[in-house]
Amino acid sequence: SLEEKKQNNLELSIYPNPAQNYIVFELKQKDSNLNYQIELYNSIGALVSKHSFVNADRINLPRESLATGVYFYKLSNGNGAVKSGKFIFE
Repeated sequence: SLEEKKQNNLELSIYPNPAQNYIVFELKQKDSNLNYQIELYNSIGALVSKHSFVNADRINLPRESLATGVYFYKLSNGNGAVKSGKFIFE
């Protein structure tokens, strides 16, 4: 139903974009009972980083050894909601 679809939609801000040393994922709604997972993929679709979080509404991911370029993210939670998009490390 439409109501179920709305509940599974994650509202998310990511910044700064483009980023230099870190990228922040900020959830608009917080659910302390859910595990969140962020997967980062490079421009050719290879998984380059995976992070898990519990009870987080703001996730600060360091750049670590990621090269300059475009990255795609997939954020998911324990309820099956998924949000994806892209950002740039410069």
